[in-house]
Amino acid sequence: MKKVLTTLTALVLVSSTAFAIPMTLYFDNNDLNLGSNSQINLGNQYLPAWGVSFANVYRYIDSRDPFVDPFPFAPGYQFGISNGFVSQNGVSSTVGTILMAHPTPYFNFDWWTIGSNALTIEAFDGNGISQGSFAGLLGSGTSGFAGSISSLQFHNAGGFVQLSNIRYDSPVPEPATMMLLGSGLLGMGGLSVLRYRRKK
Repeated sequence: MKKVLTTLTALVLVSSTAFAIPMTLYFDNNDLNLGSNSQINLGNQYLPAWGVSFANVYRYIDSRDPFVDPFPFAPGYQFGISNGFVSQNGVSSTVGTILMAHPTPYFNFDWWTIGSNALTIEAFDGNGISQGSFAGLLGSGTSGFAGSISSLQFHNAGGFVQLSNIRYDSPVPEPATMMLLGSGLLGMGGLSVLRYRRKK
């Protein structure tokens, strides 16, 4: 019995730390319900379930976003994030920061810009060493980084720039994944206990 419990404990510890979960964060209310406010300053709201936090970043709801969310706010109104706070619109090179709770080997993102406000974004590892950058992005598109990415900074040349959604790996499982994993471990534990009792 002691051996069974030790094995189950080891499985729980490994599953909670070693397995990287591919995450896609759309910033819609299905990911995290932040209500109907189209301009919400972000901090640690997404950290517990999604393994990512923000500094000097706000969530938007905007009909100009060309990337379709699975759960839009309303037909044609998509979610995403912008650099800075709402009051800083027009302030040159306002920097938004994305902080990963754990390093990710990749970070992909859909982006779009308004007018001549070009997007500049750079990724860094845990020691602050650059993992790559993009500068002068205009219009819309999909880009990404590879390496050991712990944080990103993005800014503009005098206005807001937008990231519609982001994709990365995180050892923080989604709630459904945790429930599935927990059910499986409980089932394994139950079978092991039954076998142990029958042998005894």
